[in-house]
Amino acid sequence: MAYNEPITLKAPGSVISATGAIAELDVTHCAGVRFFVKTTATTGSTPTLDIKVQVYSDATGDWVDLVPAAAFAQITAATGPVMMTIYPGITTAANTAFANHIGRRCRLFGTIGGSGGPSFTYSVSATRLT
Repeated sequence: MAYNEPITLKAPGSVISATGAIAELDVTHCAGVRFFVKTTATTGSTPTLDIKVQVYSDATGDWVDLVPAAAFAQITAATGPVMMTIYPGITTAANTAFANHIGRRCRLFGTIGGSGGPSFTYSVSATRLT
């Protein structure tokens, strides 16, 4: 498992057009993770994409939201890369950084909104942090 190196989770040109899991990452033995999301195009009328970080509970077998602070700002258009860092002891900042342990497995979950067939062309990468 590579640490402190970028990992492509969704290649450039990927399209999301329905609510659901975007990308999952094994973070066993990692202290934290940094996610990067870049959108390059949108379709539909007033499209919105809300992305949150979820962790997996081995005890219950469920994916659980890692609290509201661990969510990206709503995406409504093509943007440059946006970043979310989750790492114990860092200063929490809304939509960009969250001080917490990440657990063993995490994922990004996207909720699509808008009308007229909203979709986003995007890419996702991550870095496992030691």
